[in-house]
Amino acid sequence: MSEGQPGPSPLPPAGPPPGCYLAPDGRYYPVAAAPPGGQAGQGQAAPGYPPGAQPGYPPGPPPAYQPGYPPGYAAGFQPGHQPAAPPKSRTGLIVALAVGGGILILVLVILAAVALPLFTQQQGKAVDSSARANVGALAAEVATIYADASPDTEIAISAAGDSYRIEVHSSYGDEDITLPRTEGVDLQPSSHFEGPESWCIGVRADEGKVKDFAITARGGLFEGAVCDHSGGTATSNQ
Repeated sequence: MSEGQPGPSPLPPAGPPPGCYLAPDGRYYPVAAAPPGGQAGQGQAAPGYPPGAQPGYPPGPPPAYQPGYPPGYAAGFQPGHQPAAPPKSRTGLIVALAVGGGILILVLVILAAVALPLFTQQQGKAVDSSARANVGALAAEVATIYADASPDTEIAISAAGDSYRIEVHSSYGDEDITLPRTEGVDLQPSSHFEGPESWCIGVRADEGKVKDFAITARGGLFEGAVCDHSGGTATSNQ
């Protein structure tokens, strides 16, 4: 290249090189030199070229980015400076939150499906334990009454509120005995008392798992059974 005729560069400099000016033909020349049709020291651009135009670039506004540089590097980009980073998209964050929320809901549903039956089962067992304790206490009291009773002893049991009432009628006199009752544990209507060797007392807990419990004078405790209406026996209802 000849002096005063620099070739086009991919990026325009910020201004004329030191000691040069922009001539009417759109080129830079040393200040001491006089270009064709110009005078030394002039700095006007050639007709149709904006001030500061460089040779090799057509008239008009500069391009959005320079060839050889990726999009986003605007005209006037100076080497050593990074372009402004584009704003970050929140779409990924929203998708991640949605997926995480869905997984959390699924885990909670699975835990509820497993825990609810276990809770119901344990609750039923607790009710059965209360029913078993109630019928055991009643049977022990009946056995004690018959042990010291006269042959004409009559026993009747009723449930009211939080207690059972045992009424004893005999030639020795009458007696009322009260025992604690668990709510939801009711007497079986078929409970009967015919004598020391022929009686059956039963209870039912609708919220329990086994529900029915019966004790007889001769057979002990029967689970899942109800008293027969006579004879001091119980029959399974399972």
